[in-house]
Amino acid sequence: MSNRISTLILYKRIIYAARRFPSIKRDKIVQEIREGFRSNKGLLEGEDKYRSSMSIAMKGLAQLEQYSNLPKKNLPIGVLL
Repeated sequence: MSNRISTLILYKRIIYAARRFPSIKRDKIVQEIREGFRSNKGLLEGEDKYRSSMSIAMKGLAQLEQYSNLPKKNLPIGVLL
């Protein structure tokens, strides 16, 4: 699986979890996630910033799923980094 596809899957899962996050600021959270992915869309796979951003996104997903009571699905972590 290409890193681009893995990134899109991660993005969709984060947005899905954020939409179910129990907060009155849910819309703002979703907007900030979208802006974060847009601002990093030009990063190349081999860059340290890319790996760092993906790591932060995966940790954020884990936290969102934890607080949203969503089942955790296994992501191909090696592919994402």
